[in-house]
Amino acid sequence: MKRWTAARAVVGAATLSVSLAALGVLLPADAVGAVPTCDGLPATIVGSGGLDQIFGTDGPDVIVALDGGDVIDGRGGDDVICGGAGSDQIRGGRTLLGGRGLDTLDGGTGTNTEVQG
Repeated sequence: MKRWTAARAVVGAATLSVSLAALGVLLPADAVGAVPTCDGLPATIVGSGGLDQIFGTDGPDVIVALDGGDVIDGRGGDDVICGGAGSDQIRGGRTLLGGRGLDTLDGGTGTNTEVQG
């Protein structure tokens, strides 16, 4: 009886070790790494490295698009939006930072800061 219990404990520990190792591999980089920032603020919405359509909320957002030719709409709120490499279309927000590429920035009405490339 003791052998069976010891064998089950070894199998259980091995299963737990494999599960934890797999969990570490399956977690996205953002879950274990630093949160991207835009104009010094931590991102609340983060795109991928590809072509994205990113929509903000009605409140204030900090959007980091990363690379790719992205279409970003901050919607309402006092948004800070950073494009990345690629030709981005960025609409809405208080601060729009285009990044590398031929970007189109549209801050709308009001006081905005727009920085191309």
